[in-house]
Amino acid sequence: MRHIFGGFIAEHASADEYPSLSVFAAEMADGQFTDYYWTTRRVRYRRPAGALRPALELEVSWSPGSHTHRAAAINGRALTMPVLEIDGIDSDSVPFLNEPFTSVRSYFPWEDLGVACGDWPRAIGDRER
Repeated sequence: MRHIFGGFIAEHASADEYPSLSVFAAEMADGQFTDYYWTTRRVRYRRPAGALRPALELEVSWSPGSHTHRAAAINGRALTMPVLEIDGIDSDSVPFLNEPFTSVRSYFPWEDLGVACGDWPRAIGDRER
């Protein structure tokens, strides 16, 4: 697990599912993972079928800094990730999800081309005009 960048993979089991912790650990020992990070992040976990559980493959890919994934699947089936899902509440009734789109106004011309977090005199690039 030392190669996982800031995360982990966990499979949960009930004490009733396996006769002992060592049997559970032995079945999980054949699991493999890939945590690939270049311009995108791709994490994949694969475990072959064991005596008590079927084979499992989890995969997720996203761009660093993004709030949502690009692709996510369990055993090749894409995951559905609704914006909001709350029992007893219709997402159409939530105001901030259904308000009309309002564009953020342009901030150009900037007062200067500096940036507050560093001494970079030309760190702002604005090509809207």
